[in-house]
Amino acid sequence: MSCCGTSSSVHPPSHENDKRMATSSSSSLSSHEDEMSLSNSSDSNQQSYPSYPLRLNNNKPNFSSMVHSSNQQQQRPSGCCGGNGNSQNSQNNLNHTHHQHDPSPASTSMHYCACKNQFQSNADCEFKQFLTRYTGNQLDPGPNTTPNNGALSNSAISPSTTSSARTETRSSKSSSPSTTSTSSKANTSCLLCKLRHRKCDYTYPCTHCAKENRTFCLYIGNVKRGPKKHKDDMEEDDENSALSKENIDGIYKVIHQNITNIKSDPQVISKLSFELFKKIVDKLLPNSERDLVHQIVRVALLPPTEPFTGDMDYYFKYFYKIGEKDIALISILQAICLQRLNEKSLGQRMFEKARSKISAMFDQVSDFKLIAVYIFLAIYLIGEGERQKAEYYLNHVKFYVKEFQPNMQEAQFLLRTVLLSESILQESYEQLLRHYENILLYFTPNSITSQTNMNTISSYITASNEKMFRGGNCRMAIDSGDELKKQLSHLKTFIETNNTEYPIGYHQLLDSLMKSSNSPTPYAVSISSTTHNENLDKKVEQINMAIENIRSIYGQWDFLGNTFIMMLYSIIILHHHKNFNGEEPSIDAVKCADMITKTTECNDDFSLSSFPASIPISIACRIHLTSLKSILTSTSLIINEYAEQLTTYMQLDIDALQMLANKFPLVERKFGALIKEAVACMGKYQDLKRTSPSKFIKLQTISQHLSV
Repeated sequence: MSCCGTSSSVHPPSHENDKRMATSSSSSLSSHEDEMSLSNSSDSNQQSYPSYPLRLNNNKPNFSSMVHSSNQQQQRPSGCCGGNGNSQNSQNNLNHTHHQHDPSPASTSMHYCACKNQFQSNADCEFKQFLTRYTGNQLDPGPNTTPNNGALSNSAISPSTTSSARTETRSSKSSSPSTTSTSSKANTSCLLCKLRHRKCDYTYPCTHCAKENRTFCLYIGNVKRGPKKHKDDMEEDDENSALSKENIDGIYKVIHQNITNIKSDPQVISKLSFELFKKIVDKLLPNSERDLVHQIVRVALLPPTEPFTGDMDYYFKYFYKIGEKDIALISILQAICLQRLNEKSLGQRMFEKARSKISAMFDQVSDFKLIAVYIFLAIYLIGEGERQKAEYYLNHVKFYVKEFQPNMQEAQFLLRTVLLSESILQESYEQLLRHYENILLYFTPNSITSQTNMNTISSYITASNEKMFRGGNCRMAIDSGDELKKQLSHLKTFIETNNTEYPIGYHQLLDSLMKSSNSPTPYAVSISSTTHNENLDKKVEQINMAIENIRSIYGQWDFLGNTFIMMLYSIIILHHHKNFNGEEPSIDAVKCADMITKTTECNDDFSLSSFPASIPISIACRIHLTSLKSILTSTSLIINEYAEQLTTYMQLDIDALQMLANKFPLVERKFGALIKEAVACMGKYQDLKRTSPSKFIKLQTISQHLSV
């Protein structure tokens, strides 16, 4: 009889104990425990913490290598036959030797389980099952022992069991009781050395892996202890079959090769971290692919000196079945990130890698993952100014939406991304207004008509040829103090009494002050009392609802959410101005233009924005440019505070457009002339202020004049 699931016989160290053991097979459990307690003194020299040295011959444990027990059971680890305080006296008497004798019938079919404090059959021994799963082979029961009802049949290795067992247990050529495993070695030995039972020198890569021309090692991380989770029987059988002892080495090679394929170049890793990757494209990802993309990219962008850690479950789940579409997806996402960071050559390299991966799969038009790759390829190409190539991929996306009726989540991802990317391709402001109103419809929170909205947007698209970050502090805040309002009120009374002309900027300042004090949220849209009409009122209400919805989805100051909000602000401007031909901008248009500009200023991560943000910024810039031209050509007095605020907004518009133009050739092509015109107008304003300072009057001066 053996402890913890072995059926080899145990020889006591003395003749007296031989008699006691012979008696114990027919006596009661209580008398057996009393006799076993007498042997405690003979075990006093044993080590206080038990070890489980195993002699492995061809990956099979040899039963001549026995488990040594301790006389201090309160220090035993929990688990089957690991012992506890309740079984102390019984377990201490099971002293093992390397001699063999014929087992008694009782010891052949039964063994004493210390953690359960009772005799039980071999088939129920958890420690024996542990060893069986560890080796993946049938245990050698010894010359006179037979397996019990197939309980010791071959058992395949599951990832969690493999990593757990091999992290805790190391093979030994001796059965010395001082042989113990240490968790520190298990945490540093690479997985391949563990699988092949060889000593690892813990370098990165280790010597054995380096001899096989491997550039990195995989490591087993800390394994959580505790009972295994229950799985469906069929699922467990499939897993065991896939990870059996015979093909575990081949599986490792596949996993290692797949990780080699996804590893990014050192130049890419030096420019792009995983956290920055998430910041740029996380809100763009489809929900169904987010987890896989995170795991793959985390490893792809891992610095070369940092080891991979995980257990076999983790490696098998994420890196065994990586296909060409997965590599294409993460490659194009990295290309988009590098494009945003203005790393053009590296971005182009990753784009070419993605395109080469899908070149043989272009006709798989019903595969959602491939369609996701297509839409990201289109986004990259639009930014590079390759409109025709981008529309080729977008047409595949539209065909998929029209013909294959994707589920709700897939449809939302595709429609949102197409609406975002195609905004810059609109030919006129009238088309742009219709496009933005579909974005408004997409983000309008109405659960009853959500499916109807999706169908409407889908029809519009197919007919045509997304880390929450902390909010930034707006540095362009308008003083909403009572003193400024009082000054403007006195000015209004004076002008109306004397029937004189308002200084330029009076209405804009007053409207801004009233809006800032009355609005419940700083980003809500309101319209002036002179432009109220029922349709516009409903549109403003819908826009404010959509803005709140966007904030709840993307966070308070996420740059992608802000891009959508700027598009919604543009709807109000485009309702008032279908074109920009020099007409005086309305109060509502100026107000929304200011909010667009402040959105870029308040967002610390605006520098990561993409080309769609350039459209609403260009609209705001045109409004501010028209207002500044009015100042240059006016003969009236100009309120200095208004002029300074206007030129500050203009400079922010210029800076934002120039930043996007430097990254995206299409932005430079569309708005390069606007940027130059705005810069020239700013120069003329500075000349006017220097040559005609008397045209500018401060509100404080007006207030003093009114007081007199």
